[in-house]
Amino acid sequence: MFMLVKGFGVDKSAKNFYKWVKEYTPPPLQVQISKFSMIAGVLCIAVSVYLGVVNVTTNISTPKVPAGWLEILPQITGYFLKGSMDLVVVGVCALLLGKALQQYFERDVRLLRNAALIVLTGWFRQILDGTSDILISPEMGYEKLIFSIIVGVLIGIASVLIIFVIHRSAKEFFKENEEKIGEFGES
Repeated sequence: MFMLVKGFGVDKSAKNFYKWVKEYTPPPLQVQISKFSMIAGVLCIAVSVYLGVVNVTTNISTPKVPAGWLEILPQITGYFLKGSMDLVVVGVCALLLGKALQQYFERDVRLLRNAALIVLTGWFRQILDGTSDILISPEMGYEKLIFSIIVGVLIGIASVLIIFVIHRSAKEFFKENEEKIGEFGES
C-alpha cells in the first residue's frame, strides 16, 4: 500500500492540496457576487431550454410524414419560446445584475449601461410573448407584437436619456478614464 501511494504521488498531491487550502484567500466580494450571479443566470437559461423543449413535446404531436416537420416548424418555435422565455429573461437579468453590482463596487461607469440593459431585457419578454403568439397562431394578428416593439424602443430611449442625466449628475461617484468617458461621447 505504501508503494502504491508513493508511486502514484498521492502523498505529494495531498500535501499540495492541504497547502493550497491553508493559503487560500477568497476573491473580493464583488467578484464573488459576479461569479455567483453568472452561475445562477446560466442555470436559469439551461432550465429554460429544458422547459421550452417540454412545452414543445406536450403541445406538438409528431407528424406522420417527414415533410410535416416543415409545416409545424413555426409552431415548434412558438411553443419553445413560450415555454422558455420567462427563465431566459430572468437568467440574462441575473447575469447583468451581478455584473452591475460588481461595477457598482468598483465605481465603474459601465454600471449605467448595464442598468439600461436590465430594463430592456425585462421588456424583451413582452416582445418574445408577442412573437410566440404569432408563431403559434398567425391569424391572431400583429398588434400585440408591434405595440411591444414600439414601447420597447421608447423604453430604450428613456433609459439612455436617464443614463445621460445620472452620468452628468454623479460624475464624482465614478472612477473614469479617457476610454470610459469616450464611451458616453462626452469630454
